[in-house]
Amino acid sequence: MKPLLIFVLFLVTPATAQVTPCPDRYDVVKELADNWQEHAIVIGLSNTGQVMEIFASPGGKTWTVIMVTTDGRACPLAAGELLQPVPPKKGTGS
Repeated sequence: MKPLLIFVLFLVTPATAQVTPCPDRYDVVKELADNWQEHAIVIGLSNTGQVMEIFASPGGKTWTVIMVTTDGRACPLAAGELLQPVPPKKGTGS
């Protein structure tokens, strides 16, 4: 699985009061493009006002999911390999 070079995650606990570092979205997008050839393929607005983005390299070789906060910070949610589209179910109109 591809390492998240730009992300370091910390568990948030009351005892440590550490916060997950979320870099500026511009820096994350540049890192994904420059080092992984990933570009946004899906974007959506959450019910909390944050933006979820899925990035993928050509052919889905690698992928990354980020959540962009209202102040423009990009928090990593997941990353992996071999992203593949799912064909629509018959009879759903999709």
